[in-house]
Amino acid sequence: KIPELMAENPARLFGVYPKKGTIAVGSDGDLVVVDPNAETVIEKENLYAKHPLTPFEGWRLKGKIAYTILRGMVIAKDGKVVVKEPRGTWIRRSTESLSG
Repeated sequence: KIPELMAENPARLFGVYPKKGTIAVGSDGDLVVVDPNAETVIEKENLYAKHPLTPFEGWRLKGKIAYTILRGMVIAKDGKVVVKEPRGTWIRRSTESLSG
């Protein structure tokens, strides 16, 4: 149920399914591996956002992102980016999700 709620449904909503939101032949293979037993403390120094402030500074959360995998390649490990060049690609939104 978690993959459906966190990946498939948003991908359908934004019109990028099945390129995103599923693990299947022809899909991108983007994954986030989470350690559910670890704890994360939100610190602004560790956020990748344009705005310098966050209202969540100091919050303790259960779970920690261990790896971020983009199209089958590890791009972040333990909260640190491990690639030198940006690897994103533009995905055209399907108009299918707009009609339903």
